[in-house]
Formats: sequence, C-alpha cells, structure tokens
Amino acid sequence: MTCRTSLLMIALSASTAGTAAVHDAWAAPYGAGESGTAEMAPQEGPRSVAVGPVSGPMAFSARRWLRETLETVSDQFPLVDDDTAKALARDADAKAIAGFAEKNKAEAILVGEITQTPKGYTLLVSVHGPDGVAIDGVEFKGGSPAELMKSVERSLATSLHGVFKEYERAEKGASEGSEDPPREVAPFVEEEPKPSSGLTALKIEVGGRARSRSYAYTDPLDAFYPELREVQFPNESGARYPLAGYSLAYPGVFVGLESYPFAHFMQGLPTYFGLVGNYQKDALGTTTAFGNDVVSTTSFSYFAGLKVRVPLGKHQVAALGGFGEHAFDVGTAANDEFTVVGPTSTITRVSEVTVPSVDYKYLRTGAEGTVDFDLLAITVGAAYRSVGSLGELQAPEWFPFATAFGWDAAIRAEYTLAKFRGSRLALSAGVDYAHYAWNANSGANRTPSDAATGRVAGGGVDNYTSGWLGVSFALTGPGRTAASGAEAAASE
Repeated sequence: MTCRTSLLMIALSASTAGTAAVHDAWAAPYGAGESGTAEMAPQEGPRSVAVGPVSGPMAFSARRWLRETLETVSDQFPLVDDDTAKALARDADAKAIAGFAEKNKAEAILVGEITQTPKGYTLLVSVHGPDGVAIDGVEFKGGSPAELMKSVERSLATSLHGVFKEYERAEKGASEGSEDPPREVAPFVEEEPKPSSGLTALKIEVGGRARSRSYAYTDPLDAFYPELREVQFPNESGARYPLAGYSLAYPGVFVGLESYPFAHFMQGLPTYFGLVGNYQKDALGTTTAFGNDVVSTTSFSYFAGLKVRVPLGKHQVAALGGFGEHAFDVGTAANDEFTVVGPTSTITRVSEVTVPSVDYKYLRTGAEGTVDFDLLAITVGAAYRSVGSLGELQAPEWFPFATAFGWDAAIRAEYTLAKFRGSRLALSAGVDYAHYAWNANSGANRTPSDAATGRVAGGGVDNYTSGWLGVSFALTGPGRTAASGAEAAASE
C-alpha cells in the first residue's frame, strides 16, 4: 500500500514542511512519545465515510471489499447508507461530490479505479474531503483478486487514519505558518484483518447433474455355459439369457440444504452441529429391454442426516451420518405390457429386462474436509453406505438372499461470486462417484426354479458417476477472526 502526496498538500506547505507532515502522519498512531518510548496516540473521533463509485474490472467486488472492511471498524468510520452512496455518479466533479457530502454529512468520499496488468491488479482509491477536492490517494496491489482483497482488508483503515492526519497537519501548518519538527517513527505494525462474516448458518443449493450408470453381474450362468448366450427370448423353457449388463447416461436436477440453527445468533460449540439433506430427480424416460422392447425408466435419490463441523481457522473438517435412498426402476407391469399378434392369436406379455429394478435404502456415515482460499473453497469427502434393502433385486424371481454394501466419494469447488452483509452467493461444481456391490448368497438356498429362469449369478456391481454444476446462497452468523475460531475450537 502507498500514499501519494496530493496537489492540496503541495499548495499548503513547503517541501520541507510537507515532508515533516507526511512523516508525522504515519508516526501519529504508532509514534514515539516524549520519553522516546513507543506509545499509542489518542484515538481520534469517528469520521463518516461514503464508498462512492469504483470503475474498472471487478469494480463490483472491489467496492464490496471497501465497504465490508470499513464495516468492521464502524466505530471509527461509520458508513453512509449504501443505496445513497451508489447514487453518486462515476464522473462526478468536485462540486457534485461536495454537494453529496453536505447533504449526507459525509467527511470523506472514496472513489476507486481498478486496473489489471500481467502482474496482477491495482486499486487506486481517491479520498475526497467534504469540499469535494481529492485529499490524497491510497493504492492497493495484489497478484490475484484474493491477494488484492487481503491488501484492502489489512491496510484500508490504517491508511485512512494516515490520510486524515496528513490533511489536519497540513491545514494547521498553513494557518499557523509553521510545522512541528519531525519525530522518530516507530516501526509500522499492520492491523490484523477482521472478518466480515462468521460460520455458515443456512445454505441452499440448486443445480443440474449429468449421471452415468454402469451395472454388471459377476459369475453369471452363461459365463460357465457360453452356449446359453445364443438363447433367444421367448423359448420353450422360458429361460432368460443372458443376464446382460446395463449402462445409461442421463441428466437430472438437484437441491441441497445445510442448516445450523444456533449459528444465526451465537458463536462456539453449538454452532458446529447442523442438519443436511439433498434430493435428486433424474430426467429419464425409457430403456431398451431384452428383445428390443422399450420400457419406462425412472430414478431418484435423497439423503438426510446430521453434520458436525470443526473450524480450523478459515478451513474446516466435518463428520456426518444419516439415512438415504437411491432408486432406479426399469419397467413396470402396468406400463410395459406388449401386444404380440400371431398368425392365429393375439397375446399380451410383460417385457423382459436383463436387470431388476433396485431401491437401495442405506445408513450413511462419512467425513469431509474443506480448504478455503477466500474466494475459492475446495471440499473432499467420502462415506460408507450400509445397505439394508435392495428393492426388486431381492424379489423371489431374482436374488431373494442378496446382500449389499456401498460407498461414495466426491470433490467439489465453490467460487464466491458476491458477498453481502451476512450472506454470500457462489457458483459450485463437482464430481462424485457411488459404488454398490451385492452378493447373491445362493449356495444351499438355490432352487430348481433358478435354473429354469436362468437368473443365476454370484453377485454384481452397480456404479454411478456424475458431474454437476449449481448455484448456492448462504447466510452467515456473527463474525469471528481466524485466530479466535482456532482458539475456540481448541478450548472447546
């Protein structure tokens, strides 16, 4: 951060006096006392500030950073109402700025311009006095948007204090015709940044998903008797060969929710506990069954449970557990009847499929971790699924003694599009994978009808891979610093 000497300063003082004024302005808050020992200067009174227009790339975000940073020191720099400040035109001259300042009792108006170079971003903030004339300029630099935001958070308040001190001392020197001699300056100490928001209290997410299913049998009967692969349906024995695999790609929509009730109004341990849930409905229509019959196909999934998070500074780890269901229905007797017209008769039959419908109902436990890079957060997680019910897969005509288990893993990225006071809007994207494995457990339970139907296999796997894109809106609780968050986690 750098401060440029304004034309007003040059007009008010000579070169030597101006140097002393700048020197004293930075020394005032942290300067040495008469005894030579560093001591804090008395706190100056609050100064009303308006955050005016910002131009250039990322202007919306840059203006938001200025406001949110000043909100954390509102006892020193109370802000003019944002809707009122937004009304100030980008090309306003000194007269217009002075009129705005008088009407809204603003002692300083900030006007910014952001530029981008191959090396990064520069934000130049001109500080205008109540007369509309620019007092000074404050410059912030960053190699990336996140670095620029940190520069603003670290230095804005201190810089404004320095600008006002310079202005006051220059005015005093101009009126009295003299200036205080320069004093020894103590090392400059940066302010610790204060956050504008706390932990997430409520989060809602919606989006679209593209999913792919891959279903396969292990050790089917025709693996040992290849000649069965040539059997066509229908045949005299009624056998259904082969037990072929199944794959399909399809789209869907989803909605997700996270709620931490205590985080709306407090900090500490109770804010770590919350409720989570999601629901997906897939846009499926038909599947081509055995014999090229086209049958109806539907699919949905959901999960609901509890989540416990532990913040580690601005990062966090979490554990979760709950109940879920994942159903994939292929054909129904009511909707998938086919009429076959023969030479002497007409019959109606139900289409045969080579895979059963499934309805996995499970208990899910897992863990995840989030690394927060300010504007970008990345979360990685995994969970185990203890499957209790398999749907039609356990029907008598399929594999009545089957048992199954499953697991899932996911990675997601969330990029903050905008931050408001107590809320944020983000774009999210991710990839996830779910795996189910089942065992037929036939053994001594095998019956003669198994061979007659041809539905004999050792087990199978059912895999789902998907990618998704969504938008999330989150409400945040009371603010906390990164240090206090870590200390709270440790103490609790």
